[in-house]
Amino acid sequence: MSIPTTEEQPLRGDEGAQRGSQAPAGCRGQSFHRRCDWHSAEEKTWEHILTNRGRTKDLAELRLLFPNYDIDAWGFSSLHKAVLALQGSLDRILLQVKDPNVPNNNNNINVGDARGRTPLHWAALRSDLPTLTALLEAGASVHTLDLSSASPLLYAVSSAVPRIVELLLLRGANPNTPNTRGDTPLHHAARHKDDLRIVKLLVEAGAVVDARNALGNTPLSGAAITNRVAAGAYLVEQGADQHSANMYGDTPLREAVQHNCVEFLRMLLDKGTRYDEVNRRGETVWHALALEGRTETVRVFLKVGVKGVDPQSRNKDGKTAGEVLAGRMGVSVGFREAFGELLGSLGGEA
Repeated sequence: MSIPTTEEQPLRGDEGAQRGSQAPAGCRGQSFHRRCDWHSAEEKTWEHILTNRGRTKDLAELRLLFPNYDIDAWGFSSLHKAVLALQGSLDRILLQVKDPNVPNNNNNINVGDARGRTPLHWAALRSDLPTLTALLEAGASVHTLDLSSASPLLYAVSSAVPRIVELLLLRGANPNTPNTRGDTPLHHAARHKDDLRIVKLLVEAGAVVDARNALGNTPLSGAAITNRVAAGAYLVEQGADQHSANMYGDTPLREAVQHNCVEFLRMLLDKGTRYDEVNRRGETVWHALALEGRTETVRVFLKVGVKGVDPQSRNKDGKTAGEVLAGRMGVSVGFREAFGELLGSLGGEA
């Protein structure tokens, strides 16, 4: 796949707000996407309906929950409505958009809705390859960002359709554009998708494998949290830093321990990842195990024959891992026995 190297300056799909579109109820008159982020039941339900993810029967039943919902609050143009299959013919409206003799300010192909999302954003969200292709051929920009700084490419990653991601990259979409949380498309792909093809497309297009979000997490950390072993192994093969620590001093291995992602933990240990880091709370990996670990996670360490991390090390609260475990409620006998065996092998006590 040949990826263009030139980049355009990102645009903002916020023309919807500029032309007077209403924000959802409870958010009007201010930056609603920051204040409530569409958290009402109606808005979240209709977000699900509009993304068209799910069985037709289920989506129809969801519509019945809020039959009188004011869809106009989303600030959709006629082109948005056609893309969302709400009203109008997409082919007809695209002809108007491309016709210089037809007034179409409301149908500007890159116009944003109340949330700054363009029709291309929505086509990507809906995994709608034919519509996305038609919009690109009509001149839709792959660089426009919504009000959360999300690009169409970032939404395309969630589509689980590699061809959509590939098309946007071929049109020059920047694989390193972050949203307001600092997440790049690769952060999303590594954390949320089992399909390794999308991760590979992004890396091959120049995605930075060690990009950090606002919390300092890299894509490898995200993969660790959700046990995406294939993605994690591929990122390590592509040079991702196995020991990169976030703002709290937590590494991908510690994330795997804290979330009991045993397959991911095993993969990291097999690749020689160290487990001797101490985070900013003064906690070793044994503190993390004592606080949130499960028996199967402990057994991963027992199997590899760990060494070199002091089991009597104290965190900033002055507690050893054994003392942390003593204060944990609802711990099974099996876990206590396995953890005791682990600390015993290191010369400590549970």
